[in-house]
Amino acid sequence: VTIPHKAAALGYCDVIESSALRSGSVNTLIVDGGEVIGASTDGEGIASGINPKGATCLILGAGGASRPLIVALADAGAETITIAARRPEVASELAAEMSTICSGCKINQSIWPPPSNADIVVNATPIKDDPIIELSANQEVVDLAYRADGLPTALIASARATGCKQTIDGFEFLVRQGASSFERWTGVPAPRDVMRNAITFSDGD
Repeated sequence: VTIPHKAAALGYCDVIESSALRSGSVNTLIVDGGEVIGASTDGEGIASGINPKGATCLILGAGGASRPLIVALADAGAETITIAARRPEVASELAAEMSTICSGCKINQSIWPPPSNADIVVNATPIKDDPIIELSANQEVVDLAYRADGLPTALIASARATGCKQTIDGFEFLVRQGASSFERWTGVPAPRDVMRNAITFSDGD
């Protein structure tokens, strides 16, 4: 299930996994024993590639894509999560809401563009051609956005040029969350290398 249907999909589930219920987002449906189980693997796509425990995290964007990421980072032990969006009132509302859902983690809102001193930076906006913030080498960077031509987004290009200690681009994120869905459906480990190789880039034709 993809945008803009992830929230509506909750209404079609008989059982909803905790992380999906708390984030208000379902991207994977599993039929088991006649029941439809709703899950969200978006958060797993990020938490499986970085180390949020004790980290300060910055989420760029306050749309629906941000919600499962905030839940996943909080559940993985993030110390603080700051949400920054071009519409500050939306970021403020999301921070207040997620603070009640993720009580073990401090969640707040920042100005746009935000300060860049977080340990982990996650771009949950569709922005591809602007790095948005200035990065440093001690950061981990995840960008959910990707370019159809396969070239890195501006944020990922900046992260690699800066020598950031960990970068996950939008295609790798796609593989990771897809692998989590695959494993729920089949009960066997996902062939991640095969999935990576299967990603092809369109030239716009």
